Formats: sequence, C-alpha cells, structure tokens
Amino acid sequence: MFKFLRKHLTVPERPSRLSILNFAKPDAFPRIQTTSDSSLGGYSTAYLEPYRASADTDLVGHFHGNLNQTLPKGETKVKQSGWAMFKTKNRIQDPNAQFKPFYLFKSQANFWWDWSPFEVLHMRVMNLTPNRKFMVNIQTDTMSRTDLYQHRLFTNPLSSGSSNAIQYQSEFEKDRIKSIGVSIADGKYGPFDLLIDKIEVLSGYDYFTELEHARVSKESLLPANGNEEQKKLSQ
Repeated sequence: MFKFLRKHLTVPERPSRLSILNFAKPDAFPRIQTTSDSSLGGYSTAYLEPYRASADTDLVGHFHGNLNQTLPKGETKVKQSGWAMFKTKNRIQDPNAQFKPFYLFKSQANFWWDWSPFEVLHMRVMNLTPNRKFMVNIQTDTMSRTDLYQHRLFTNPLSSGSSNAIQYQSEFEKDRIKSIGVSIADGKYGPFDLLIDKIEVLSGYDYFTELEHARVSKESLLPANGNEEQKKLSQ
C-alpha cells in the first residue's frame, strides 16, 4: 500500500538540463535551415556545416558566410540589406499553419519545446571573427507569427569565455518554443565565422555547474595552430 502511494504521489523530479541542439551528433544538422538577404534578391550568403578541428575532437556546427550591404537591383521595397541567419526548422512545415491555443495530440502542436522548468539558455560557441556581432533569435508559438525575441550573443573571451548563459525575459512564452537560431546583421561587409558546439537550457545544479566551467579551452574546438585554421575558415 505504502509503495503504491509513494510511487503515485511523489512529486516528479524537476529536470535540470534539456539539450536543444548538440552538433556533436550528425542528426542535428538536418534540423537546421539557413537563409540570408539573398532570398529577397540580396547578395549575402549563409551556411551551417559540420566541422571537426582534428580527428580526436567532436563535430561542431560552423556558421559562416559573407555579408553584403548592397541593395538588390530594381527592388524598391527592400530598404536595408546585409543579413544572414540559421534556425531550427518548424515542427509543422506549412507556412500557413494556424495557431492552436489547444491541441489533442502532440503532433498537432507547432512548437518543439517547453522551457518552463528551466532558468537559462546556455550556448557554447566560438567567434572566429571577433569584430562581428551575432544575435540569438527565439520564436514562440503565439497568435502573432512575427513574435521574435532577440538577445546579443556575447562572445568576448574576456567576459564569459566560450559559454553564454542567457536569462529569459519576463514576457517570454517559455512553454511554446517554436524555433531557435543565430543571426548576424551588424552593418558590416565581409566574412563571418562562428563555431557552435551545443545549445541547451539549464536550471538548478546543472546551471551552477556550467557557470563554474564557463571558461572553456579554445583548443577543444580548434587545433593547436588555431590562428592558421581561423584564416582558412574565413576565406
């Protein structure tokens, strides 16, 4: 009797870590889509490809391309150009999919994750072009298809190493996360290079553990001749 009550009345443990994207696993890459102002006639490029620094290191995602501020020829509606991004693909691919406040089956939902048990978004990245500024973009499943939350992706090794812990905003719809990605539109011409190891959400013990290990070694993402490799990646 007591075993039955303990089994069914015990409060479930609160999760402390949820992996969103782990680029060490090849199956993460088909879940990503890239786009740039070229979709509107612009001249910027965007790619996200697997990259391995050496034979004994894990895969990471390599987000790279070239920004071009030149406006499309003959396109009077486009007033600003020079952007590129990647994001996770929507659960429902139909661009006209309607918002559902309630659903009977999980397959009907147009969002992937419920982040309500978690406190922060944790990203492990390396910016190979330190003069470029990136943004984290998070879209929630709401009635407005244009709801997009942005946060600066700080990649200064003097401040937080290669790890970023981003706290949520108060109005954030954490229980209906539709997509997450990274963009660049810093008003500069030229190449950009960003390595992404993983994206996850944390709380509790795992959150504090990652804070302790925020200053990670660059050698874990790049080989010993890092400067030479950075030059190759930026070409």
